[in-house]
Amino acid sequence: MVAQQADGKILLAGDFTAFNGATRIGLLRLNNDGSLDAGFVANTNLAVYAVAVQSNQKIVITGDFTM
Repeated sequence: MVAQQADGKILLAGDFTAFNGATRIGLLRLNNDGSLDAGFVANTNLAVYAVAVQSNQKIVITGDFTM
């Protein structure tokens, strides 16, 4: 799943544990240039199946994670 934030950054959700060698479980964010946003680390421990950005820019996710 993919969602875009107001600043153009992209949230990617799914069933993964790494991105370009960096540990990222279920959710990550990309900068406008497509690089990994190293400052954004979600504390999920399993897959994230849906991601949405609310009008107040809060991120909502659903999935199998327990934290």
